[in-house]
Amino acid sequence: MKEFVDDLKIRIKTALKNKDEVTKNLFRIVLGEIESLSLKSSNVTEEQCHNIVRKFIEANNSNIELIKDKPDRAGSVLLANQENFVLQTLLPNTLSVAEIVAMLEELRDGIASAKSVGQANGIAMKFLKPLLAQKGLKAVNTDITAAVESFRTPVGVE
Repeated sequence: MKEFVDDLKIRIKTALKNKDEVTKNLFRIVLGEIESLSLKSSNVTEEQCHNIVRKFIEANNSNIELIKDKPDRAGSVLLANQENFVLQTLLPNTLSVAEIVAMLEELRDGIASAKSVGQANGIAMKFLKPLLAQKGLKAVNTDITAAVESFRTPVGVE
């Protein structure tokens, strides 16, 4: 976590020098959330820091969905998209849901026929964990779950 926070502080200083108000303010908010979490828990991990960033991105995406069709809110949509772009720079590169689906394709039948979502996720994780480690790749658990659910949802049913 220390490396993440140190990098965030450097980025805040850079944004200050560049007079980039959006980035500066956004990173300060993220830093504040991390510091609040560290007051509650003495052992904050880098993954928890990433989850804080992901929550901000999810909140922005929710706001975008609510206001995207309102012409008078176009500036807000643009700002939220800009914030998401900046926030993404704090996250490690991870596989997309589509990339995970492609990697799991050979397990489609086993995942689809698993007795529960938990069992299906277990099949996927058992397969992906060594493969991702071997290739030096990362995947977010929620994206793995989304990929697994795509195999378990019958065609034409949503």
